[in-house]
Amino acid sequence: MSIKKKIIKILNSITQQRKGFVIQSIDDSYTLKSTNKFSLIITHLYIVILIVTTSAIIDAFPALFFIDYLFNYIFYVLIFLSLTLVYLIIFQLNYYIINIDKHFIDIKIYRTVISTTNPKNHIYIPNETLKEISFLKSSFTFNEILILKIKTDKGEIKTIKLNLLLLSKKEKFRIKKFLKDLIYKMNSSE
Repeated sequence: MSIKKKIIKILNSITQQRKGFVIQSIDDSYTLKSTNKFSLIITHLYIVILIVTTSAIIDAFPALFFIDYLFNYIFYVLIFLSLTLVYLIIFQLNYYIINIDKHFIDIKIYRTVISTTNPKNHIYIPNETLKEISFLKSSFTFNEILILKIKTDKGEIKTIKLNLLLLSKKEKFRIKKFLKDLIYKMNSSE
């Protein structure tokens, strides 16, 4: 087969494929879902392991000097466990659920130790109000701070800060890319 016939055959196949072709924008099912519920499990597991390990060491090895010290001064262990729990509560260890679709941004943040059923923060805003997003590393914790700048009905720019625990670089990039694309899409449609 000659080159000319091959080119004509390829062009004919392209034109046949283009007859039913429809240019599609972002699919209606284009959504972002992200969560870190495993941090809830890790936190509770850490607390249980601390309590069980301390109890097992005290019961299993009563002849050791260290265990005798712990047994005689058990309040030191309880203070340590209490301080650990206070650390978990003060530094806002949490888990989050992020759902973003083509109309709304829904972010729920729950505490891992206290009030795990009621959200600490719940943001439910239309996509059109989102104007800017950025991330900030929180010092002395495992949290990343998601900063959303939204435009209110009165035209004011409001800043919302959300603590996201144990956010991986991959997940951070995914959320950032999705929200930046969303902002770009909203700005280009105006």
